Amino acid sequence: MGRRQEIRWDPPARGWVALNTDGSVKNGQAAAGGVLRDDSARILKAFAGNIGEVSITRAELEGMVHGLKMAWDEGFRRVVLQTDSQAAIRLIEGAEERTPHFLAVQSARRLLDRDWQVRLVHVFREGNYAADYPPQWDIDCRSVSILERSRIQS
Repeated sequence: MGRRQEIRWDPPARGWVALNTDGSVKNGQAAAGGVLRDDSARILKAFAGNIGEVSITRAELEGMVHGLKMAWDEGFRRVVLQTDSQAAIRLIEGAEERTPHFLAVQSARRLLDRDWQVRLVHVFREGNYAADYPPQWDIDCRSVSILERSRIQS
């Protein structure tokens, strides 16, 4: 009988923040969202929004770009970006310039080139659960919403 493995979210190291991002496509409409949490798992900020008719990979990339901008704008300089999209990570880390997602990849690379520490980490979907829900909230919304901590936690 196989051994069952627990998959869960682990907080970042002390002094770092975790940015979990995700994209989704439903009925031809794509959305992206993410959650920024500190090393004690406290939600600092979240975002979600509809990004139109794009592929799932593009939705994942847009979520990563928007989340990185949000983390930078909030003043965080040590970020662990966790996503369940290996394809998006490969595109950003790779040297491939011929991709239909070129602009989103370049935007991510420019953000990563800033003066900060960012680690891109692949996590299983089950470990990325917090970022899986925001895109579902705003699939019908026409713009990206930034959610303050007070609106997320009671």
